[in-house]
Amino acid sequence: MSLQFGSTERGKSLLLYGGHEYVERSREPWMTQGISYWRCRHYRKHKCSGSMQTEGDSVTKEPGVHTHSGDPVTAQVQQVVSTLHSFAEDSSDSVRNCVANSVTSATCDVMQRLPSKSSLERSVRRKRQRTDNAREIPHTRNFDIPPEYQEIILHDSGVDDVDRIICMGDINIVTNLSGNSKLWMCDGTFETTPILFYQLYTIHAKVGSNYPPCIYFLLPNKAQATYERMIDILLSVMPGLQPEKVLTDFETAAINAFRKKFPSASTSGCFFHLSQCVIRKIASVGLKARYENDRDFSVLMKCLPALAFVPEDDVITVFEELVLTLPQEPEVEEVVAYFESNYIRGMQIGGRRRDPRFPIKLWNHFEDAEECAPKTTNCCEGFHNALKSVYMCAHPTMWKFLKGIARDIAVQRLVHQNALVHRRDAPTNKYIKLAQRLATKIKMYRAEVDKLLYLRAVANMQVV
Repeated sequence: MSLQFGSTERGKSLLLYGGHEYVERSREPWMTQGISYWRCRHYRKHKCSGSMQTEGDSVTKEPGVHTHSGDPVTAQVQQVVSTLHSFAEDSSDSVRNCVANSVTSATCDVMQRLPSKSSLERSVRRKRQRTDNAREIPHTRNFDIPPEYQEIILHDSGVDDVDRIICMGDINIVTNLSGNSKLWMCDGTFETTPILFYQLYTIHAKVGSNYPPCIYFLLPNKAQATYERMIDILLSVMPGLQPEKVLTDFETAAINAFRKKFPSASTSGCFFHLSQCVIRKIASVGLKARYENDRDFSVLMKCLPALAFVPEDDVITVFEELVLTLPQEPEVEEVVAYFESNYIRGMQIGGRRRDPRFPIKLWNHFEDAEECAPKTTNCCEGFHNALKSVYMCAHPTMWKFLKGIARDIAVQRLVHQNALVHRRDAPTNKYIKLAQRLATKIKMYRAEVDKLLYLRAVANMQVV
């Protein structure tokens, strides 16, 4: 007979053997070191003196006679419940999935003896609540980081800092930001950030064939000074870093901070974020339904961000040609005015035009696309979506957040080690083909007589 270990509702060690349940006795001076002493779980209820001893997974003393009969089904029920508690404590699955995974291999007899589905789900919630409440959850930033998470903390500005910044990662993974890493991808996320902080900001670099996060920052706000402090912390963790290019979203404060700290690096805005900005503007003027249902109108609107794949010196000319083909409607003109003032010429004030908020050089990807180089920070978005599946909630508690980040860093260690031995995941074939098609089209730009047909073709490639 095999030994099956589990735990009771109160977390005490439980042993299932021969159709009987045993609980571990408290240690006493006379007990032999390394030997576990067990007695019948129902020693009070049935006045049962059944007991046994084990060492590891071996029985060193067989059970004595019980005053009641054993029940293998009851023992299996307890095993399912113990498995459920393990899922609740160790996994980030939804409550429903925890229950489903626990009963997958249970027989009909066992299922008929189990508590109701709602009772099992409550049991998962109680178990998780007890685990979370084992340590008081902080409500301000002046908390001490528990010892079990100190290993992943690379820098902490301290409990006395009202604008506290916490830097997390593995120093071996951070090294991927140096050396042959010419491109950094940067982005922030808000949904999976503890409510004590404003955002989780990550910097990604190429490892093998992927762009995983190399370092993580909890930031208190999105001020330029905060981003500059973040970069200073990064340079204190890994001195001498010097990227050739930084690809980020259209966050002005972050862009300015990277430009200031790395003046020799080129800074570019993510094409995906550029497209999303245009789509949000289309929705804000009431054209969302038309954009989603009118094919010709949709392609025309996609031509605006597709200007990113026109040579920088030609963008204004092609933009002006495009505007002449757009519907002369107030809502469309508002979208065009938004794009022109933010990305083309800037706002006109008192007869003079100011520089655009995002100059053409920032969001133009003509040369990148020609070389099949990355044009988006979609790897960052993918990482953020993966974090959502880890936490299964918005704004996790501080301790739940640190636990999740520690697990993610462990995964990134695996990616890092695989890359060292040249074991790489093959890139998704459709993205390779799309990049190659776009590069081929871009190389034909000079020969294209009708630039609007070129622009429409690029828009139809669904580069995003």
